[in-house]
Amino acid sequence: MAVTIKDIAKVANVSHTTVSSALRGHPAIAADTIARIQKIADELAYIPNTAARGLKTQRSGVFGVIVRRIVDPFLAKC
Repeated sequence: MAVTIKDIAKVANVSHTTVSSALRGHPAIAADTIARIQKIADELAYIPNTAARGLKTQRSGVFGVIVRRIVDPFLAKC
């Protein structure tokens, strides 16, 4: 099962909100706390869930491209 920020929070003995802020480098979190939480995240092999982040921020970071034909000469040069 994937490691979550709640798992990191339990190990670090802080709230999951603090973990989230620390992993984003929020200036309200002390530098030593950020370093400690980052170290724990690295040890637990934490990988941010981009789908969960997209749900929270309402942004997926994905865009689509529509082409008429795949053999379009413009795309063939790319």
